Amino acid sequence: MNKQNYEKILKDIFKIYTQLLPAKDIFFNKKSFKYSSEDIESTLKYFTAPKEVKARTKNAKKSILENIYTKEEAKKHYFENMIYDKSNIDAKNALMKIYSAEDLKKLYKLLYNTKPFTTKEMNFDAIQRFFENSARAKNL
Repeated sequence: MNKQNYEKILKDIFKIYTQLLPAKDIFFNKKSFKYSSEDIESTLKYFTAPKEVKARTKNAKKSILENIYTKEEAKKHYFENMIYDKSNIDAKNALMKIYSAEDLKKLYKLLYNTKPFTTKEMNFDAIQRFFENSARAKNL
């Protein structure tokens, strides 16, 4: 079965439920009808909406790095916003919560021109190493 068939079945089930809802008093098990017709409609819209709409509503976190396009802008952002006390693991975790995985992947791609790591922490650590190593290289 394909997606359209699943959606059709889902719509039919919701339609039947909504049609039976007004007559729920004649049924033996009235507790089965615990959802209103508005709840059914909104649920149906959610499941039949395009995937990108669902993803946008689920991950509504705004990109912090959307206006960063060069390594110089990335460097400025790193030294102004991404420095933390390395002896405090909670400081690192708090800083990582600010950035989405997509933000860190974008920054990693910008700096290394390669495919980013799969985990948020690995990308964060690689970005940190990039700037620490470049600062160390300047001091030589």
